[in-house]
Amino acid sequence: MNKYDASYRLLFSNPLMVKSLFEGILQAASPDLALPAAIELDWNRAKALSGSFITKDLRQRHSDCVWCIPRTSGADLHLLLLLEFQSSNDTHMALRITIYVLLLYESLIKQKKILHGDPYPLVLPVVLYNGVTRWAAATRLAEKFETSAALSGIFPDGGYILVDEGELLRKGKVPQAGLMGLLIRLEHCQSIEQLQQLVQTVITQTADPVYASVRDALLEWTKHVLWPRNVKGRDASAINNFQEFNAMLIEGHVSWTDKLLMQGMQKGM
Repeated sequence: MNKYDASYRLLFSNPLMVKSLFEGILQAASPDLALPAAIELDWNRAKALSGSFITKDLRQRHSDCVWCIPRTSGADLHLLLLLEFQSSNDTHMALRITIYVLLLYESLIKQKKILHGDPYPLVLPVVLYNGVTRWAAATRLAEKFETSAALSGIFPDGGYILVDEGELLRKGKVPQAGLMGLLIRLEHCQSIEQLQQLVQTVITQTADPVYASVRDALLEWTKHVLWPRNVKGRDASAINNFQEFNAMLIEGHVSWTDKLLMQGMQKGM
């Protein structure tokens, strides 16, 4: 696993980051869905599940992150959150997500966590997209089938919640507070000055010891994903904390170019 993928998985291995998705982000991304609020879920009993599945022909499939989050209204009702992280459009994403969901159900049946006659637990597939251009791929598998009115009720509907970070920012729907809103703003930061402000926000918002592990994960993501993607010729791998990051940014002599260059190319095209 490369540092890009590993950094995202480390971030979302923390329940505080996952919880932040339910604090304004998912509902803003899919306003027509009646999604559970963060207060309806028992985060003290939330646990990460394996996202690796072995198919019957012995091929291995990996989803980025799977969580089992019990509801507060009943110990036997669970919400399974399946996350995928994307930096580019994938025209077959609806098919990939459907396969992951079906493999997840099959895995739960093999582990006898779903017994004969049990209803299948709710699965909430979420795709986090951090690309510059708008997401254009189908968000439902049904959109990819040839149309046939006679058979339309037979095909699996399949779908996912798309969190298009750039689009949410453009529409002003990213909450000012919260870890997920902070991550989205860091993802789409466009200058050293803006990064300096956001780093200070990270220091302030994660000062409480309860945020220690997610703050460390954010630091690793900043060093190994955000920084190399936007700054050339300046290594940040030796940085130990966000205070050191802030000091380096105050020193100056850093040019933030890659994302701005990419946006300029898109406008030109």
